[in-house]
Amino acid sequence: MKIRGLLILLSVFALSACAKSNSGNNSSDIPEEQVEKCREPYYHLDKKLDPTEEKDGYIIYQCAVCGYKKEEVIPKLSSENYEVEEITYNCIHGNGKRYTSEIYGTYEVSDDMRSKHTVYGDVCEVCGHLVGEFKFSDFSTPVCAGYPRLYQLSEYWENTWLLGGDNGRIVLRRSYDKGKTWSKEDIVASMPGYACANVDFFELPNHDIICSFRAIGNISSTKNNRKLHYVISSDGGETWIDGGDIVDNFLLGISLGYSENEVTTAMTLKNNIGFYEPYVDYIDNVPTVMYADDFTPMLIKAKGASVSLNYATQYLMSQTFDMETMKWSRERTIVMDGTKDKSPTGSGLAPRISRDGMPVFSRMKDGTYVLVFEGTYRDSDYHSLTGEPALSEVHPFEIMLSYSKDGITWSNPVEIYTPHNNRSKSSAPYICVTEDDRLVVSFQTDEEAVLSDKVGDAYSVMKCMVSKPGIKIEDINQDSFFAVNNVNNTPVGSASLWNGMMLIDDKLYTCSSSCRLRVSDIPVYADPKDYENDEIHIDGEEHVVAINSSSFTAYSSSNTVVPSYGENKVTLDNQTHAEQKLIINDLAVENKYQIDCTIESVSDRDVNFGFYLGALNPDNGADKITALNIHLERAVSSLSWSTHLYDFNQAYAGQLGSSSSASSESTTIKVRVIVKQQTIKVLIDNMKKVVNEYEVPNTYNLNGKIGLRNQGTSKVTISELKITK
Repeated sequence: MKIRGLLILLSVFALSACAKSNSGNNSSDIPEEQVEKCREPYYHLDKKLDPTEEKDGYIIYQCAVCGYKKEEVIPKLSSENYEVEEITYNCIHGNGKRYTSEIYGTYEVSDDMRSKHTVYGDVCEVCGHLVGEFKFSDFSTPVCAGYPRLYQLSEYWENTWLLGGDNGRIVLRRSYDKGKTWSKEDIVASMPGYACANVDFFELPNHDIICSFRAIGNISSTKNNRKLHYVISSDGGETWIDGGDIVDNFLLGISLGYSENEVTTAMTLKNNIGFYEPYVDYIDNVPTVMYADDFTPMLIKAKGASVSLNYATQYLMSQTFDMETMKWSRERTIVMDGTKDKSPTGSGLAPRISRDGMPVFSRMKDGTYVLVFEGTYRDSDYHSLTGEPALSEVHPFEIMLSYSKDGITWSNPVEIYTPHNNRSKSSAPYICVTEDDRLVVSFQTDEEAVLSDKVGDAYSVMKCMVSKPGIKIEDINQDSFFAVNNVNNTPVGSASLWNGMMLIDDKLYTCSSSCRLRVSDIPVYADPKDYENDEIHIDGEEHVVAINSSSFTAYSSSNTVVPSYGENKVTLDNQTHAEQKLIINDLAVENKYQIDCTIESVSDRDVNFGFYLGALNPDNGADKITALNIHLERAVSSLSWSTHLYDFNQAYAGQLGSSSSASSESTTIKVRVIVKQQTIKVLIDNMKKVVNEYEVPNTYNLNGKIGLRNQGTSKVTISELKITK
């Protein structure tokens, strides 16, 4: 049985006073000064547990000023506390019961029997929800400055929206009508001699607003300062006053026992060494900033004398804000230590260092903190710096996730998005958590542009993905997320950078440099199988192809090159440059089908193996088969697979991408090709990740017979061949 809370209507009763205590428990002995201080407590959700038919639930609010906690019970689901009605399954629930209360909200308890939504990637006609894919549209007109961030203030400020960014200074627009119209661009902070960027907003418990940012001083100036700085507004973002530094390189160096000259020397070892990307939210009821620090490893020489090796590391640090002094603590805590060798959970990588950076964190319903950041666990630098074995496929950055139950101890990181194509990167993550604890993660990636040798931020685009429902945070990995969306429909070769998000009432608002604000509903999924049916396999009749000479018609450009059949497998071996083609007999398909097989290649031979999709006239011979061709190619020199598309005249139609890494040994991979209308998807190995996708022009036919192809001097063995249509 599954329980799902649809709506919770819990009133927050105004307290005349809050009691300050270490545990957050209520106290009857309230100091008079505390009564005055907390007459209007600033509450936020601490934890929530939905009720079941067996147990009460609860919701806990906590005052961010004094720590006072109040708990409200949500009675267990029964006819004594709720109106009860029987429900019959549809696309949003199974068979079961619905419990309704004007005080406690509405909950459903149902089984897993649910129908599919009427559409995928649009609004369902039955439930009215957006299904399966984000569907972003333009929301309002202001073009964002660099590194934009969206933030909604509390009801105290009538839910004013802030849109910040940078152009060497920190700039801001305000909206008083939830983003429909915006004020002119005002300057929040300007520091002559410093490049200011990486804006972040946070409303404090007393309703003052902190704007934090990084400030990089001119390396030729006398001070050579690198710092995180902040300004404060007490009028809802209308005006700002200087707050001071969060961290300063010289003061930090002195506190660690280093001289001013040693600090300056560390600063000059690499360009723009410093502190970056502050992000502020509550941890254990205390405003806490996290940020990236590549200055400290260079100062303390965490990895020894090697400048390059120290620069290849980075700390994620945190500091807390003191509401009494309105200053940031001098004490710093390492959240993620990039100087320590570690292997991402489940990655299969050997332990290594990383430039862990750009942290953003949020909180789940049960109080678990979840952190996303960029890491360099698959880059090429580590090999060149240490002489360790090189990876066959490298990525300068990828998206990592860690979680903490207490905000103190963080889990070993796990990869949640590794870009598809060799040499491409995914970086600059952001995270929001929905009311039902699904993770919405955005980032920027150059994974398509790299195929045209365009790499880096200048060719990166903002993408967004959402996690599948019901997955425990301990089990999150790359397979836990549904399809990735190009939020701004940014064409390959263009850029939409430094993405930010804001989640309000199941609507996701996004921003990125030089792009307008966009909005989408959070998509729903009746069942993970619905996604799999539409995206990673085709429902239909499965045909297991018996691999023997009677199942195929063979063609070859050389009479000496013939297939070699074994027990349910066939080897195509070209000792000299030749063409081998096998067309499956007595099996024709229309343009919705799937090919599955296993391919084994040998270590010392390049591979050019592929599939014919929709062969119309196979009797025309070895070189004249009319079909669209998917080619999987493995180069011994680079030890990597790539995917190419050719039209029926063997004209090159483009590279679809790097599909899978390979070792120097003989390699076996599983391959799936999905054809749906004019869309081709290629999956490798785990069958859960679409590594290549291509929209075929209508001029190319995909109906007809299916075939296998080997070209050049390659050698492959094919087994476990299945066709689903």
